[in-house]
Amino acid sequence: LYPTSKVADDARYSIAYSFLIQKEYSKAYKEFKLVLSYKGTEWADAARFHMGECRFRQEDFNSALLEFSRVNAKSEYGDKATYWRGLAHLELRQFQKAVDELNVLLSKFPKTEFRPQAMFRIATSYFELENYNAVVKAADRFMTEYPNADLPSAKSDSALFWKMRSLCELGEYEEVIVVE
Repeated sequence: LYPTSKVADDARYSIAYSFLIQKEYSKAYKEFKLVLSYKGTEWADAARFHMGECRFRQEDFNSALLEFSRVNAKSEYGDKATYWRGLAHLELRQFQKAVDELNVLLSKFPKTEFRPQAMFRIATSYFELENYNAVVKAADRFMTEYPNADLPSAKSDSALFWKMRSLCELGEYEEVIVVE
């Protein structure tokens, strides 16, 4: 590369992204880190986000959390970084932190593309926390907003299952029988 070129950061970012696509996460991470060495680069938040993604894909969830936290919340990657922080907490089985992070996502980025997945994961996290009343509320909220959701990680019928299971845990069997 030509380090003094005005497009050196663009080239470095493209190389890093190519490694990411090829699932060569260590190489991608190193290249994204080099992107940050270009002062004032427009790729800073994208590079930081993808550095977190590399760490996440390598199952280094604590490092992923750190990288995602460095993304400017006001950038176009703000919602993605917040969502992935929630996912990292889930992988670490830090369910309350995941709920908190996903609630931040929903409040700061109400129109995010990750809204249905975040809402669903909040409900399932509450189940892990054995907060069954919260599961019922979160599942109802999800099913109200997404009655026919059929996303790989957020399905309406799955939300109904977690709601019914929680009602059983609460001993509210009559309500389980009534729900269709």
